[in-house]
Amino acid sequence: MVVFCLLELASCNITRLPSAIRHLPDLDSLDLSYNGIHGHIPEWIWRNMSSLDLSHNVFTTVGKLPANTTIISLDLSFNNLSGAVPFPMRAQNIDYSNNKFSSIQNRNFLQRFSIVYSINLANNDLSGPLPYMECYSNNGYGVQILDLSSNNFSGLVPPYLLKGCNGLKVLNLRGNRLTGTWPDVMDKSCQLNLIDLHGNRIQGRLPRSLANCNKLQDLDIGGNNFEDSFPTWLGKLSELRLLVLRSNQFYGRVKISLNKKNLTAGYFSSLKIIDLAGNRFTGVLPFELFNNFKSMVRSPLDDEAGGSSYKVTVEVPEEWGSSYQVAIEVAMKQQYMRVPKIFTDLVVIDLSNNRFRGYIPRTIGNLTSLNVLNLSHNAFIGEIPAELGCLSQVESIDLSWNHLTGEIPQTLASLTSLEWLNLSYNDLSGSIPSGIQFSTFPSSSFQGNPGLYGCPLPVRCNLTRSSSTSKAPPPGQVPDGAYANRRFEVIVMCIFVGSGFGVGFALAIVMQVVCIRRRGARKCFFRPH
Repeated sequence: MVVFCLLELASCNITRLPSAIRHLPDLDSLDLSYNGIHGHIPEWIWRNMSSLDLSHNVFTTVGKLPANTTIISLDLSFNNLSGAVPFPMRAQNIDYSNNKFSSIQNRNFLQRFSIVYSINLANNDLSGPLPYMECYSNNGYGVQILDLSSNNFSGLVPPYLLKGCNGLKVLNLRGNRLTGTWPDVMDKSCQLNLIDLHGNRIQGRLPRSLANCNKLQDLDIGGNNFEDSFPTWLGKLSELRLLVLRSNQFYGRVKISLNKKNLTAGYFSSLKIIDLAGNRFTGVLPFELFNNFKSMVRSPLDDEAGGSSYKVTVEVPEEWGSSYQVAIEVAMKQQYMRVPKIFTDLVVIDLSNNRFRGYIPRTIGNLTSLNVLNLSHNAFIGEIPAELGCLSQVESIDLSWNHLTGEIPQTLASLTSLEWLNLSYNDLSGSIPSGIQFSTFPSSSFQGNPGLYGCPLPVRCNLTRSSSTSKAPPPGQVPDGAYANRRFEVIVMCIFVGSGFGVGFALAIVMQVVCIRRRGARKCFFRPH
């Protein structure tokens, strides 16, 4: 006699529940995901089952769950289920995301579920205040993942989620209608790895007690009404890799601690994605800020980590599923897109739509892992740093709508990974560099710069610049000969940076000394803006 314990029928183009399943009393685990099964989920399917995956079908209703059901892991995501959310008594892993559930009948949300570790109700039609949840545990794990994103919940963020649930690692309340201020109640017991409150109506200051969450990796509070200065104090969170403050009311200068101890102890050292776009930040960007982004500097380990994605690891048995996939929205290549799976090699700096002024820091050129750089819609002045030609992994650069002057550095033509470049609406002049990548950019990438000429602009396309039409360099700029030497130094700098940040910088200084000796009294030095 054959005993069935596991039955996998995923992606088999099944449109009806196989009736033979009813006659397999020893069936313990069933996977019918990614089919076209529609209609009602019957009561008999819960019998003696510990793991059930009916995700990615077209079920519309759920039968009453037996009180003695043995279900531990239940996935009903991506169906058309509606009505009240069903809660199996013994379930430890529940995924009801991407349905049409509209209510939670339980008076005390999850009060009975002392063994649950993960619940996902994202993308449903749930409304009202966030339901109360007991966070105690009888199995040593407790609630670690809570995803209620993309619903219609309103009211305040409950303080118990930030303090009472000491084992909580993922709190995703993104895309709701939450209001009020963020409770300032977090203490040293905070275990949160991910906090996502993006797209709500929360206001006030960031709670300073957030600094107690020493394990925090991903913080996304974009699209709210926070009004505060730049959270310099978050720099001490050594594991913080994603910081999104986008579209709020943050103001003032982006300051960093000048305390030498903080700078050498890993100030923002793990940061790979920083998005400050759409705020009211002002002033000159401190070049030291970018020197601290050590995780944005390419190393041999980056190649080994290629293909892996941002996940939050939870402490549960492996057979339950032990991670949570992190997602984000990123502005790149003139699009604002959702990235459902963030790979570890994605590195983004977006400071657009603020009031930053002064020079673009040349130290950005040291961030050799950078994929996206967006400094558009600010008030930056001066030349485009030739050091940006060291960004060998960059795919998108947007410097549009500033007050940049001078020529486009020829070093940018060597960026073979560059797929999108926008330098429009500045005060740039001279010939557009020639190169394989530059030939793919549309004329809109350069429009709004009256002094620019050459392909792809219609002005003097395919013509070389003659000496009779060359402009004299403005006061304070180096002459052509010095510019050639400067370009050589930048190329050498790029080589050194690629070999290692610390060693490269030291060798670059040596090269600068050589330059000074070669030129006599004429100065030639690396001046970080």
